[in-house]
Amino acid sequence: AGFDAAAAETLTLQTLRGAALMAEKSGKTPRQLREAVAVPGGTTERAIQTLNSHDFKKTIQKAITAAKTRAQELSQN
Repeated sequence: AGFDAAAAETLTLQTLRGAALMAEKSGKTPRQLREAVAVPGGTTERAIQTLNSHDFKKTIQKAITAAKTRAQELSQN
């Protein structure tokens, strides 16, 4: 998006901190929070549409399964 690496890292970390804090303190589910900020035609909605069009949920599920499988393999050594 045109940011240098340091700025991109700072923005990413601050976004994650803010989202985690909001989720922790709001009493709302992550879905409810997402729906509150993803206005129709907005940037968040567009980003979510892009992730969904690339099977993001399935990719995350596969990554978690792979990590679990590897952890089981490592625990047997």
